[in-house]
Amino acid sequence: DRAIQGQYAPGSTFKLATAIAALEKGLIAPSTTYNDTGVFHVPNCVGKCTFRNALGQAHGRVSLPRAITVSSDFYFYTLGAAFWGARGSVGDSAIQDVARSLSLGERTGVALPAEAKGVIPDPETRKRRHDANPKAFPDGHWFAGDNVNMAIGQGEVSISPMQLANAYASFANGGTVFQPRVAARVLSQSGQPVREVAPVVNRHLDLPAGVRDPILAGLRGVPSDPQGTARAAFANFDLGAFPVAGKTGTAQVGGKQDTALFVAMAPAESPRYIVAVVMEEAGFGGEAAAPVARRILQGLAGQKLDPVSRGVGVD
Repeated sequence: DRAIQGQYAPGSTFKLATAIAALEKGLIAPSTTYNDTGVFHVPNCVGKCTFRNALGQAHGRVSLPRAITVSSDFYFYTLGAAFWGARGSVGDSAIQDVARSLSLGERTGVALPAEAKGVIPDPETRKRRHDANPKAFPDGHWFAGDNVNMAIGQGEVSISPMQLANAYASFANGGTVFQPRVAARVLSQSGQPVREVAPVVNRHLDLPAGVRDPILAGLRGVPSDPQGTARAAFANFDLGAFPVAGKTGTAQVGGKQDTALFVAMAPAESPRYIVAVVMEEAGFGGEAAAPVARRILQGLAGQKLDPVSRGVGVD
């Protein structure tokens, strides 16, 4: 069951956790800008010190909402490095803590067998793994580059599609992390309710307007802004009648083509639906996963169903 057992790098869909952590810790304000040159050099680095945007694209000076809309890896690389530089005051697992609170890398508790946990790596688990088996894991250190890579959902990060959907559902509803249900109620043969399946709250994440609103603005731009990474996929979708917010993701996989991801919330301001699409070896999220999500959302919105065809996109 790929929905609960599949393990995938989330790519840029993970930027939700990084953005929340950066705003919560006061590392940035929503208006904080960085000049995205397309190439990021990790300060004071030894080893792999250079990270690039997809296709080396440069987005110029971008704020947080804009960085989400155009999926500026440079912006989030900068945040990853900044978190590592500020670890003395914010801790060395600030991004990871938010990710886990959103159910990423944690079992959701859905009532289906053999749900996989996933991995949200951090310095402590890296060291513990090395100490337990130094031959298999010769390096027990965590470096700035690890933080930079994790900030965009790469490296050792792996999650299930269910976790991805639940994380965005939690953001959409204001921070309540529910245990996913496969049924809302049990009906008799005559259609009468026999038993209600009550919702179970796993935890609550505080998402004040100063944190939620700028992120939501960025997510709304993904399918609607001319430079949004899912704009082409939603070109014929009536966003005025049924606003959508979402995030593309493209995850690199060793020895394989990229994993394409897209997660959508709709209607954007008061979401009732979360659609998460994960496609193995399919390329960019805006090309492959977003058109599938658009087709599903057209059905939910009662709009004309367009054929699913490969779109264009960089992330």
